[in-house]
Amino acid sequence: MQPSLIPARPWKYNSAVTEYFVELEETSKIKRSDLDKYLHDSSGQEMALDPGVASGFTGDLKLELQGSGETPKADAETAKVLDEVKYYTNAIEAKINSISKMQCNLRLPYNPKPDSSSTELDNELDGILAQLNVAYGSLASILTKLDMQRLDDSGLNSLKLEFAKIREDVAKP
Repeated sequence: MQPSLIPARPWKYNSAVTEYFVELEETSKIKRSDLDKYLHDSSGQEMALDPGVASGFTGDLKLELQGSGETPKADAETAKVLDEVKYYTNAIEAKINSISKMQCNLRLPYNPKPDSSSTELDNELDGILAQLNVAYGSLASILTKLDMQRLDDSGLNSLKLEFAKIREDVAKP
């Protein structure tokens, strides 16, 4: 049996596992001075040096966030509010569908002999449904603002207050 031509050694965390190494033809070593010359662009400004960049890369080496310079914390808070509003919007949508189904069962042809109590219940459900539809429209507006705009802290706080007001209005008997 011939010894393997591919370099291998036992893995340091589990010696039963063999770790293999492959050398590629594209691998090359560049002197630091040559790399500095290569990264020096034609305008005379030095680009950011990143040792992980491939030697043929000609684009901008810096990653910057576009926009107002918001912190990732604000983005995380926006995502949290967005998730909460989506959850509440889906819950209201389910309530609207449930009420619509109940109303269908209270009316003809499902209820062949509607009496005054079923008519009264249907009218109450109409009022609740109207209130939920208004809340659903307001939540859709908040979702649009959260999805489409980059909000600063004051904008996010105003949307949180609007969301809290909608929740309180829906919760009122």
